[in-house]
Amino acid sequence: MPSMGGIYPQQYQSEDSPEVRSMHTMEIGDEFAETMGFQLLDGNMFSASTNDSLSVILNESAVKTFGLSDPIGKKITFIEQTYRSGERITFTVIGVIKDFNYKTLHEKITPLVIQSNEIIFTRMSYVVARLKPSANATAISQIEAKWKNLAPNSPFQFRFLDDVVESNYRKEERMGKVFALFSGLSIFIALIGLLGLSTYTASLRSKEIGIRKVFGAGILDVFLLLTRGFTGIVLISFLLAIPISWYIMEIWWLRSFAFRIQISSWTILGVGFASFAVAFITVCYQSVKASSYKPHVLTTK
Repeated sequence: MPSMGGIYPQQYQSEDSPEVRSMHTMEIGDEFAETMGFQLLDGNMFSASTNDSLSVILNESAVKTFGLSDPIGKKITFIEQTYRSGERITFTVIGVIKDFNYKTLHEKITPLVIQSNEIIFTRMSYVVARLKPSANATAISQIEAKWKNLAPNSPFQFRFLDDVVESNYRKEERMGKVFALFSGLSIFIALIGLLGLSTYTASLRSKEIGIRKVFGAGILDVFLLLTRGFTGIVLISFLLAIPISWYIMEIWWLRSFAFRIQISSWTILGVGFASFAVAFITVCYQSVKASSYKPHVLTTK
């Protein structure tokens, strides 16, 4: 089952090349491919009406690795390595399916050889069923009843495949929540500090603001005077944060995923604009308050 184990590497050799290649292998039953939604590109799937014990289905990557231009009907040989017997079994390629992720998104799609479970004695480890979302409870109870009828001495256990797949990424979900929490706290503390700094700066420059307003400075002039310094601080902080953030995302985290987003310059510029906007709004209140200050002018006769 994808994401549930039972997919392992084995050694194969095609009739067109003497090179022995290691490829992942899975055994499936009749109609498993249709149930799971595998997309057939050429040939046929396994069928209950035929003996498929010596037939295989390849994914696109396996066809490219073997270098098969017309894979249907070609022979590939399995070379047993687990028990070091060197036993050879020749299979015929009957179908080609579209590549799919049979492992997690941390790993690239690799060549896959799919054998029929008719070749093994136990035939199956899992029974797979596709259910309509609206009929889950009813269908499960019916399946359980049938299971108890067929295998009364074996416990009925089931799992939903989407839950299994989701479990592969719970670490990322936990990391996302932790980073969101600490990022939020960091931004909150930074904004409190910025607010306090703007308040302190405005109080220190209250006399200067009064003098400037006496000599004709307008509200906009004083406002720009107070916000100019904070703009420089935010810009310097942003320039320092770019390489650190890029390294953590690109080198430390995203590189562990074969399928991932790309960090574009627009993403970085968008974050910079948002940071500037939040900082500007934070100091805006104190700047407007200070620029609206009306100095008391003493006059003499």
